[in-house]
Amino acid sequence: LGNLCRSKGEVDRAIKVHQNLLARPNLTRKQRHMAIAELANDYLRAGLLDRAEKLYREMIELRSDALEAYRRLLDLYVTEKSWQEAADCAQMLLRSGEPDAQIIYSQCLCEVAEQAIHSANNRLARKSLDKALEVDPRSVRASLLLIDLLLGSDKPAAAKRIFQRLTRESPEYMELYIDPARRLYPGKEIRAGEFLSRILQQSPSFEAFEFALRFLKSDPQQLDDTREKMTKFLKSVREKKPEFNCTQCGYESHAIQWLCPSCRNWASMKPV
Repeated sequence: LGNLCRSKGEVDRAIKVHQNLLARPNLTRKQRHMAIAELANDYLRAGLLDRAEKLYREMIELRSDALEAYRRLLDLYVTEKSWQEAADCAQMLLRSGEPDAQIIYSQCLCEVAEQAIHSANNRLARKSLDKALEVDPRSVRASLLLIDLLLGSDKPAAAKRIFQRLTRESPEYMELYIDPARRLYPGKEIRAGEFLSRILQQSPSFEAFEFALRFLKSDPQQLDDTREKMTKFLKSVREKKPEFNCTQCGYESHAIQWLCPSCRNWASMKPV
């Protein structure tokens, strides 16, 4: 009855039902644990996150469906953006063999690292990123953050090694590598121009032509009105299509989102 009330949106009634159940002295241990779990879900649905967190922690202490408690706590901490706590929950799920916990744990550590970078705590950021890559060695996000951190610490050689591995192992994210590439390899305009010329001959595409026109802006003699019109046309064509989509639910976006806002799967979004 309490679950039915909650499913119909009558969360206050669901809370009263489950609270009344918990007040009964003759409940078995299993029944009491079930009531605690459902009351915690009521609080979560009602947005009473502190109360929900307390009950999920009680479930863990009682060893009553601890895995489900960690799953719920993980979702709660992600909602609150309490990334260290979320990482701790994901770590426990990973140890228990939970599917996808490896990716979730790595992504939570990336969130911790980003917060640390914004607060200029590079030591914590490096520690979190090293752990993220230990957990998920193919994490594109962790690698990009580590490259940025190494460049900020004046360690271009180490950053280049990670960058070269990244482009070799995960070429489908190439669009995300352009900005760090510019920082890693400055002053390569001549070689870039030669490479671009070969690409336009061997495998022309909308993106290649658009980039070529932007690249040639540094040489006004090679530009004319037709090229300017072509730039606008290519840009309008590109803006009409999504650049990323979720491989789990199909959600489309013009920007990379490491946590899909639709199905809430981590690292499921890929370039189209």
